Amino acid sequence: MGILRDIGSFTRGIKAIGEMSRKSGGYINDNNFTPLHFSLRSKELTDLSFLWGKDSDAYLIELFHTVGEVFTPIDIIAKAVADGKPVVKRISSDAVVYSNQELNKLLESPNPLQSWPELVYQMTCFELVTGKSYLYGLTPDNFSFNYRNIATIQNLLVDSVMIDTGASVKLLTATSINDLIKNFLVSDGANGQVKIAPEKVLYTKINSLMSSDLNIHGRSPMIAEKKAVEVIAAIYVALGAIYTKGGPRGMWVSAQSDAGGAITWSPIEKEKAVADIIRRYGFGEGQFPFGVTDQNIRYEKAGADIQDLQPKEIYKMLCGAIFALYNVPRELMPDADGSTYENQKQARKSVYENVAIPRAKSFYQSLSTWLKLEESGLYIDVDYSHVALLQENLKEKSDVDFRNNQTYKLQFINGIITLNEWRVACGMEAVGGNQMYNKLILDMEPDEIAKLAEVAGIGKGSAPASDNNNQNNNGDDATNR
Repeated sequence: MGILRDIGSFTRGIKAIGEMSRKSGGYINDNNFTPLHFSLRSKELTDLSFLWGKDSDAYLIELFHTVGEVFTPIDIIAKAVADGKPVVKRISSDAVVYSNQELNKLLESPNPLQSWPELVYQMTCFELVTGKSYLYGLTPDNFSFNYRNIATIQNLLVDSVMIDTGASVKLLTATSINDLIKNFLVSDGANGQVKIAPEKVLYTKINSLMSSDLNIHGRSPMIAEKKAVEVIAAIYVALGAIYTKGGPRGMWVSAQSDAGGAITWSPIEKEKAVADIIRRYGFGEGQFPFGVTDQNIRYEKAGADIQDLQPKEIYKMLCGAIFALYNVPRELMPDADGSTYENQKQARKSVYENVAIPRAKSFYQSLSTWLKLEESGLYIDVDYSHVALLQENLKEKSDVDFRNNQTYKLQFINGIITLNEWRVACGMEAVGGNQMYNKLILDMEPDEIAKLAEVAGIGKGSAPASDNNNQNNNGDDATNR
C-alpha cells in the first residue's frame, strides 16, 4: 500500500506541481515538498488528490466506515471519551460553576447539527483514524477570539482541510503557532476554498516522527497496521470467492486416454461439458448439488480448502494487532475466544480508565486553553461519575462522602474552615455576597450563630469538641468535691 498509486500518478503529480510552482512564484522546493502534505496557496491543490494514494485521509476514513475491525476499537474509545460530561470549574478553588450561560450554551448545543457528545465522538474518531482533528470556532472577524464571542463549534472535515505554512517553515525560530501555520484552507461547498485563521482552530494531532511532517502534520496510527488491514480485506475477498464459487478452486479436465497418454477435449467436447455443468449444477431453481454429463471428465483440485487456509486463526491475529494498536483489550474483539460477560466488563472498564479518561482530560485541558477560559479564572474538567461501569460500589462511595462531610462539619465547628471552604470541599461553588460564608464560626455574630442553629443545628450547643470535654471534666470535678 504505497503513498503514490502508480508511477503514472507520480509523473502527472510532478508535472502538476511544477506548473503550480510557476504559477505561485516558484517557492516549492525539496525542503518543503512531501508526497503527503503540501503547503501551497493555490486553489489548484485540490486537483492533486491522486497523489495521496492509500495513505490519504479520505482512504483512511473509508476504511473506518467499511472495515468492521477498524471501526470497532475506534468506536469503543470514541464513545467512552464522549461519555464524559464537561464541568466548568474555578481555577482558584475547583468549585463547580453552574451559571456561566455562554459556556453552558456551547457545551450543550455547539452547532445546529450536533450535541456536545456527538461533536466529541466525531472529533475523537477523526484523530484516531487520520491522526488529526480540527475543531473550529465561528466568530466574527472583527471580534477577539474567546468563548464569549463564539457562535458555534464544529469539526472541520479532515479530508477537506489543508495547512498553509507559507513559502517556508522555520521550525527552530518559531515562537507561536502563527509562525508555523498561516491559515487552514478548507473546502466550503459552493463557497469554494476559504481561509481560517489559526487561532480559530483547535488543531490536535498524533505526533509524527517523520521529518517530512515537520512536527506540524499528524500521522494516523492506522498506517502502522495497514498490512494487517490489507490482509483482513483479502481474507474477506477470498472467503467470499470460495463460498460463492467465485474463485478458481479446481478444474474439470478430460479423463480420456489411450496408449499414447491423455487425450484432450476437442473444442466441441469442452463446450458440451461446460454447458452440462452450468445448466444443472448449482443451488438455483431447477439445479442440483451434483452435475450430470456424458463427457469423460475428472476434477483436479487447484485451490486450498477453507480448513487449510486457517482464516480464523489468521484473522484473530490480525484483528488483535489492530485492537492492540489502540490499546483496546482483545476481549472486546468480535468473536473473541474465552470472552465472558465479566471479562468484557473489566475490559470496557480498562478502556475508560487507561484510554478514554486520560484522552478526555487532555482534550478538555486543550479546549480550556483554546477558549481562553483562564482569563475568566475558569477551566473545563470532565466527569465520569455517572458511568455505572466505573462505580464498583455506589454504597461505599456514598459512605465515604458522608464521612468526609462529617469531617468538614467538625472542622467548621472547631473554627478551622469557613462555610464556603466546606462547600468547595464538597464540590460546590462558594457563595458570594454574604460575608457570613467567609467567616470562621468563632468570628460570627450572635444572630449568625442563631441562624446556623436554626438551619443546621449548629450553634451554642455545638461547641468545639475540646471545650465540651473540658466542661464535662470540670463538672465531674465539682461533683467530686
